[in-house]
Amino acid sequence: MSTQPRFAFLSSDGILHLHDEEHAKQHGKHVETSLTDDESGYPVVEGQGVVYYAREDKAYVKGNKSDGQLICYAASAQAARSRTSVMPSRLRSGL
Repeated sequence: MSTQPRFAFLSSDGILHLHDEEHAKQHGKHVETSLTDDESGYPVVEGQGVVYYAREDKAYVKGNKSDGQLICYAASAQAARSRTSVMPSRLRSGL
């Protein structure tokens, strides 16, 4: 996990990523967030890296949609919203 400010952006396939501002700028629209990220740049919710698919509004732990475990998004979203000003609707619409 990084201690530097993190910026959220959606990749071309609609997956939420967190990186430093310079990296996030390369992907277009981005917003600063107080979420923390794991070593792969995915948000951490309740201690686990989460792969969030904004277009599908689904989140997975221990992998992605092809090999991970689908989690209850409502619980993850509530935890994320409590730590960031980035609302899921803004993320789904491409920030």
